[in-house]
Amino acid sequence: MADAQGRKKVFAVGLIAGICSLILLMFALEIIPPIPMLTPTPQKQYYNGTKPKVILFWTKFFGLNHWGFDPLGTVPFERLKDCPVVCEMTDQRSRLKEADVIAFHALELGDRPQFKLPNQRWLLNMMESPCYYDLKHLKNWKGVFNWTMTYRADSDFIANYSELKPMTTTKKRNYSAIMSLKSKKVAWFVSNCNTPGKREKYVKELQRYIPVDIYGACGPMKCPAHTPCEKHIYETYKFYLSFENSLANYYITEKYFKTLKHDIVSVVRSGVNYSFYGIKPDWFIDARKFKTPKDLANFLIEIDKDDSRYIRYLRSKENVTSVDEYYEWCNVCKSINNDTDSRTYYDDILQWWQQNPCIPP
Repeated sequence: MADAQGRKKVFAVGLIAGICSLILLMFALEIIPPIPMLTPTPQKQYYNGTKPKVILFWTKFFGLNHWGFDPLGTVPFERLKDCPVVCEMTDQRSRLKEADVIAFHALELGDRPQFKLPNQRWLLNMMESPCYYDLKHLKNWKGVFNWTMTYRADSDFIANYSELKPMTTTKKRNYSAIMSLKSKKVAWFVSNCNTPGKREKYVKELQRYIPVDIYGACGPMKCPAHTPCEKHIYETYKFYLSFENSLANYYITEKYFKTLKHDIVSVVRSGVNYSFYGIKPDWFIDARKFKTPKDLANFLIEIDKDDSRYIRYLRSKENVTSVDEYYEWCNVCKSINNDTDSRTYYDDILQWWQQNPCIPP
């Protein structure tokens, strides 16, 4: 009985050894392909062990507790492909003591925290211009803010509405088909009808010389944003008015950037040097280069009648698009994880805010 069991063990060991030898031979002869070695994916860093730094939204942002980041937590940073760090966003005021950054929207300041810890930084966010909002209530907030996040180039963090992004692959366009759909001249989407830049007055004069269809609260035509109707506008019109409500240095909103994604020529009016943002002059038509609205209208009529010149504008921007990302918050996250980052204070934040003069219309 024992001899039989011994023979079984010897047979089993021999069988296993034989199978292993066969597998090794098959790998050597490439009958079985080798298992590929996977390159590990770079992990985003928390820096502080496994606990991310905390950004607390103390105020609302245009009525939103979450500031447009839904959900909050670490998800917004995990979604950013090119952001190497992760922080945690929260709107829970009860976490004030553990917050590394307290973010305030300048238009909705209201009450302030009862205390400020030595390791905390207070950040003031403002996307609009001083031409539209004077923010005189900032006089009560002297010497408390460490950082600013606005559209201005001298902010600690520049908050652009969109970013330029090169197209990795260019979709071949049928410009003959594109032009066959364009039966209308100028479209304007607008919701603010009385602006410091007097754009409404400019457009009223422009309409005397070229048809301008006005959509939104300031015109008779309706077309909800982010609908097939909006796509139809870009397809059937030749020109889109990207007129800012204020004429101020560095003040540029989404009005221009969103036209980069569509086959339509943007007509801009602002106080911005577009090359500062990498926007080339042949991607748009600048209304401020014309002495009068009539001169602009005459130029648009010329381009409208010349398909080759019009298509040239479309071709010039076909290798670029815009992305609505929030990399300024990635920069905030990197800064609070940088222990050597210098600590500064704005002694008079109102004075700083009013330094950017408005350009007369």
